[in-house]
Amino acid sequence: MPRITRTTRLARRSVHAFGAAMLVAGAALIGAAPAQAADQDMTITPSSGTNQVSPTFVLSAGCPAAATSFAAMMFGGSFPAEGQLIGAPGNIGLSTSAFSFEASISFQDAAADAGFSTLSGTYTAKAICQDDLSNVLRTFAAPVTFSSPTTYTSPAGGGPSPTPSPSSSSSPSASTSPSPSSSASPSSSESGEGTVVITDADGTELGANPDLVNGQAVTVVADGFTADEEVTVTLNSTPTTLDPTTADADGLVIYDFTVPADLEAGAHTLVFEGADQTVTVDFTVSASDTDGTDDGSLPATGPSLVPRIALGLGLIAAGWLAVSYARRHGLLRFGGDGDLR
Repeated sequence: MPRITRTTRLARRSVHAFGAAMLVAGAALIGAAPAQAADQDMTITPSSGTNQVSPTFVLSAGCPAAATSFAAMMFGGSFPAEGQLIGAPGNIGLSTSAFSFEASISFQDAAADAGFSTLSGTYTAKAICQDDLSNVLRTFAAPVTFSSPTTYTSPAGGGPSPTPSPSSSSSPSASTSPSPSSSASPSSSESGEGTVVITDADGTELGANPDLVNGQAVTVVADGFTADEEVTVTLNSTPTTLDPTTADADGLVIYDFTVPADLEAGAHTLVFEGADQTVTVDFTVSASDTDGTDDGSLPATGPSLVPRIALGLGLIAAGWLAVSYARRHGLLRFGGDGDLR
């Protein structure tokens, strides 16, 4: 999936600061304009992922001909009542037909901009079409549910109004009966077509086939299972049955996995198997930095005593020679050597 660096995100915010201010002002008019139509349907892709994802908004229809820009905002929870910008205003790709665009920043960054850090519960993402005067001409909406602070789901076609769906030609698509033929789709997730996200303990996405170490804790998120079904979990290469898990109401599996301390270095897989779908997650365990052998050397707990003793004896000898030389040449006298003159 596309990834955007933090530096790029900050740059985008700076470039579109003025447009963002105009958008917030325009969004405030959504509830005030009695002629404003109901939100239309929108889909968020990927439909599940982590708080670090910069999502793509897929609109079921286009913006009105009078629209000159579009943007995206987050509503609900701790987000401001007037909404928080997640997709900066722009017009590249603007169309009067259905189109899609990627958010400027991630869900987590949008939350940080709004002044909070933990995402929890269901929020509403909206795409907004507006004109040069920031008048809101059309809106699209989809729910985004965070079942944990780092993982979200959003159902396909998540808007409250199903009316645009027929015009978006979803009916002909269904009449081509891809559903029966897609019965092979669940098994195709074994070859990587399903959505699988792996994050570390900090919520950072690790990408495909991550390199892990013994004892490391990660979270695996996989979708496409049947709602509320039990999913078995197996660790390979030597098959080991792990504790099973249960998909949520949206068919999403969120599984916490800790790499066993005795798991040998090399390639391994986690296999999640439901009634109609099997998802295989590849990962690699790195070799330990030490081989655990003892080379017979003493631990280096501080400076060796031998050089210190040798140095001390050397100083004593040098001092004795200096005193002897001084006494022989009358340069130094002690009490028993006579009166000092």
